[in-house]
Amino acid sequence: TEVYYPVPLPHQPAFAGLGHRAGDFPHAEAAARRALALPLYPDLTVAQVDRVCAEIRAFYAGGPR
Repeated sequence: TEVYYPVPLPHQPAFAGLGHRAGDFPHAEAAARRALALPLYPDLTVAQVDRVCAEIRAFYAGGPR
């Protein structure tokens, strides 16, 4: 898993000169707080897919991660 954009794109240093402030992009800011990229590529084995699914289930059930 990976968090690719922990800071919304409008708040990245490359866009600092545009003067955007926290709250200007509430949907992007909410997505940045909640989004998580899961492993997804053609060579994932069935066992790896099962492991990812089990970890997601455990997370939402409050179990070990």
